[in-house]
Amino acid sequence: MSNKSVVNLDQHPEIASQPITAFAEQVVLVSFVENVGEEMVSDGGLYLGERTQGQIPEVCTVFSVGSEVPPGLISRGDLVPIPLGNIRNVPHPDVAYGLKVDKELKEKFVTVHWKNIPCIYK
Repeated sequence: MSNKSVVNLDQHPEIASQPITAFAEQVVLVSFVENVGEEMVSDGGLYLGERTQGQIPEVCTVFSVGSEVPPGLISRGDLVPIPLGNIRNVPHPDVAYGLKVDKELKEKFVTVHWKNIPCIYK
């Protein structure tokens, strides 16, 4: 799947090794997003201005699965569409520890109850 928001954990060990663990029935998802203020450039290399709105990804990668999610149903690295229902932001560890600000990072983490994930691309 060639979607710019998809995070392949095998190709990004710096993301795969982040210290985030889902609890209970929660699933932590990760995706790359374009931030407000970033330069937009066309496929042909033309400058299109700065992004005025943040991006909402269509597809996320499963980063961590809670211990109470039914075994074998959802696995780390699975691709899922943006979940339905209640989604909560999970600050990047570098932001939580004060090492970076959110705008410096393209990868964003969220947590969701496993039943809010409508399907899995396997």
